[in-house]
Amino acid sequence: MTGFEIYTSSIERVTYQVWTKEGPWRGFEGQRGKFTKIAQGQVKGKGECDETRAENCQFTLIPFEEFKSVPITGDGGSRSFYVTLNTRDIVYSRGSSTDIDTFNIQQDNQDIEIYEGGSVLMFPFTEATDPIMHYRTPRGFLGRIYYERNPCEDGSFEWP
Repeated sequence: MTGFEIYTSSIERVTYQVWTKEGPWRGFEGQRGKFTKIAQGQVKGKGECDETRAENCQFTLIPFEEFKSVPITGDGGSRSFYVTLNTRDIVYSRGSSTDIDTFNIQQDNQDIEIYEGGSVLMFPFTEATDPIMHYRTPRGFLGRIYYERNPCEDGSFEWP
């Protein structure tokens, strides 16, 4: 994973953080020690879209030089991401299920599957320890994900 673009309703400068951990996020709510911060900084938001300017919608790029690339192990490996602002200006979608424990595939292609996740109601997420009170699920990421596909070497599923 090499970068993200996020969808923010703000047209002002916003402070962001991106955290990650290998494997699922469920069961690790609020456990900062299990996550690694891979990006932080400020960006100028591009604002929320509406019907009158939907064709001009743009996501806000987290600068590549501020993003530490991380691997996702092949052959079914998974990695969780927590993308946040220090304001309530990040925009996400409701999940496709009404069951709070069902996370469907939001997007996929031949290389990767992106699953729905949860929204965290507190900043910083280290204070959001209650899976019922502090999280809303399922929720969908709205933005763009950048990644490089590296072929596995010697038949392994590890990052070269």
